[in-house]
Amino acid sequence: MISQIILAAGTDLALLVAASGPFSLARWNDILEEIGGNRRKSFELASAEIESSLDPVYDDLDGDDSISDVRGDEASLRSLVERLGCPRPVLERLLAKTHGGTALASFVKRYQAEAIKAPAKSARQGVIAFRIASTSVSAKSVEVLNQDWLKQFLQGADSVSIAAGYYDVNFIDLQLQKNPHLKNIRLLFNGLGGQRLEAQFNELTLLHRTLSTRFKLVEIRLAFAPGIFHTKLFLAANGPRARALVGSANATIAAFSKQRNEELLVALPEAGALVGYFEKAWSAARQLSQLDAAAKSLVAFFRTGILYFKPTSTLTTTINPFRELISKLSPTDQALLGGIALPHADPESAIGAFNLKRAVGNQSLLSEVESDEDDEIARVINASIKPLSIETCYGYWVPSALDGMLQERLSKAGSQKEARLLQFSAALNDVSDTDLVKKYEEYLEAVGQALKKLPNGPPVLTRDPYDTEPFSKFVAGVKRQLEDDERRKRLTHPFVPGKIPEIWDDALAYEDFLKSFFEYLAHIAQRGSKRPNVPGKILKKIASDDSADTTTLRQGFEKILKVNGWRSEDWGVP
Repeated sequence: MISQIILAAGTDLALLVAASGPFSLARWNDILEEIGGNRRKSFELASAEIESSLDPVYDDLDGDDSISDVRGDEASLRSLVERLGCPRPVLERLLAKTHGGTALASFVKRYQAEAIKAPAKSARQGVIAFRIASTSVSAKSVEVLNQDWLKQFLQGADSVSIAAGYYDVNFIDLQLQKNPHLKNIRLLFNGLGGQRLEAQFNELTLLHRTLSTRFKLVEIRLAFAPGIFHTKLFLAANGPRARALVGSANATIAAFSKQRNEELLVALPEAGALVGYFEKAWSAARQLSQLDAAAKSLVAFFRTGILYFKPTSTLTTTINPFRELISKLSPTDQALLGGIALPHADPESAIGAFNLKRAVGNQSLLSEVESDEDDEIARVINASIKPLSIETCYGYWVPSALDGMLQERLSKAGSQKEARLLQFSAALNDVSDTDLVKKYEEYLEAVGQALKKLPNGPPVLTRDPYDTEPFSKFVAGVKRQLEDDERRKRLTHPFVPGKIPEIWDDALAYEDFLKSFFEYLAHIAQRGSKRPNVPGKILKKIASDDSADTTTLRQGFEKILKVNGWRSEDWGVP
């Protein structure tokens, strides 16, 4: 209870810890010892000691340390920056101006006293005082940024305006609920392009319809910047007066979650200048009813596509517990072993791996083992991917308007391989685990007999290659992959789709993507009239010849987009 009284009294304890206060000096000294302080000889010294003991600045610092000690200690500097909420350059400047022999406690007390006076001084000068909130950074001057914090900021406003590069309709809906004073809502988001713009239009139209049932005026517009409309601004107004939040957080659930990105927002109680900014951006944006699905910039165009890539997952059906042993054999010994036939094993130069497909005894499965899979993948690329894509450093860029056509082609290409996997899965399940282990033991026994014929015998190993437990785990893992429909599809499809990564505000990543995109177009341009479908349509729009370089192609395409845009029907799809 005493600690709560002290904390409630704040940092000014002069009235509480005094001769006229509730306790004697002896009792205050007892309290000091309870909270980790030192006994003092006067009320004034006891008050100062209590203040220091309760101040979080001293959780990991000692108030008796000298300023000269603090200046050269990186950990102390970091702690002071966090605990005082003082920018590092400002702190270092203040420490440099303070005498090195000054106690840290004296420095902190002066700093905090000035900080308390600052708001009143700023108000007289017309400077805006502000609050800071962060999703994960904890400091004395930083509040916890989450959805409740934002809802509290917006509470009581009769008008809310939000501008954000990215948004989440569920987040918007939740944040604007249970606000009886709210009448007017304006939402300004980054506009996409092509089919993604069509999906965005449908999504926001539904949001507009939902919000309009609860609020008097709801308007939604989209901003189309050359790259991306990247603003993060929340305005809450009561009549002509508005307050604002600005920072890094978008209007999404993820942005206000501690488990995701680190985000920061600054709350300004007076937002006249930012209201002006919003109004300007708002007037330049397009209403939903005015939207044109045509992509009119490179970024908008790229966003109309999907990236396809070759999956890294493969089904491993062989196991060789003798890899370590082989690595320790001489070339002569390896050659001796290479001529020995092992049961259920692949023929190799030394000791072949045990092959599950050979072990289940289905000869039709061995054709896949002996086939050149690289040739098959190359055929699929040429027959399916290349005509409908642009090859980039991040994968094959495919217009989403043609994605259905490509998916159909890839499904046909993967159907034969999936049929073989299902056949193998059935054959594997027809053999009991006990019989599989027996076949594996036959393989191990054969290898053991072969190793006895080596002139110097087998080398010493760190692990026992004759242990069957790793084999049992291997078989169980193969069965799990074959029984998982999603995993099996991934294994049978030579390429899988993924969303275009948001690389537009990463200058290096975006430049790499651009370079590879137009380098591929320049390569295709040299073919003359023999051009695949997708790159051919772009080159035809640009009216390029076979000598066009990447810069010329990029500039020409940017001009086409700016003037005419690019629509789904430009790919030949209605």
